Amino acid sequence: MHTIEIIRHVVLFLYLSWAAVIDIRHKQLCKRGLLIAAAIMSGLYILNPFGSRSLFAGLAVGVFVCIAALLSKGAVGLGDGLILLVIALGTGRTTVSIFLYGITIVSMVAMISLTVFRRKRQFEIPVIPFYLIGFVIQVCYERFTH
Repeated sequence: MHTIEIIRHVVLFLYLSWAAVIDIRHKQLCKRGLLIAAAIMSGLYILNPFGSRSLFAGLAVGVFVCIAALLSKGAVGLGDGLILLVIALGTGRTTVSIFLYGITIVSMVAMISLTVFRRKRQFEIPVIPFYLIGFVIQVCYERFTH
């Protein structure tokens, strides 16, 4: 693993951890923090690009979620798509795996909340913590399989 890649992962982990705490406590996304993280990730990408195809694939996931947020009139948060765009700047096409891990885990939590705890369907679940879990799973997978 290259030094820039390690720095990318550490910065992304710290940002996602901070954003997850804010998402859990306040159910919102700090725009200033998002812009700072995007600027840092962009700078690290410029220092060590991992390929435009990989970047495009990762950004496509974030754009897809942003469009879903606009079309769903708030059922999907726009902040979730913006977070995925920042993740894409740091991980490229691996964002697809991180998104799938996160969505799978949040879906399981939602099903348990609805069936076991008898929550209402309007119950909001913060998604950023699950993206953080997906990110950690993906980094561990890459670390132990390469």
